[in-house]
Amino acid sequence: MLSCGKDSLDFFIPNLSNNWENIADRDNEFFFFNYQDSANKSTFDGNENTANGDQFQFAGSYENTSIEFTFLTGPRKDKTFRGNIDRNNPARMTVRSDSETLTLERQP
Repeated sequence: MLSCGKDSLDFFIPNLSNNWENIADRDNEFFFFNYQDSANKSTFDGNENTANGDQFQFAGSYENTSIEFTFLTGPRKDKTFRGNIDRNNPARMTVRSDSETLTLERQP
């Protein structure tokens, strides 16, 4: 049973299905795999696909609205992005590294 107290505001189950587009470059897509469906906390794997056909892997985790991932391959290799899934618009997330910000939108 969920309560309406402060702790219940932190509970959030993200939907990482479908592709997520970088709003700054709609040909830049992100896909999330191997996450625990219907859970507020999980690890995941993912791919970034670029317009010229490159594919780069990343891995990370989320808990409620907090999400982070680190690139394993490509020009962003070893770069970690941290941020949040928008609670008011759960089809949007904004993540930041030390030098870059990405805003991603889940596509229907």
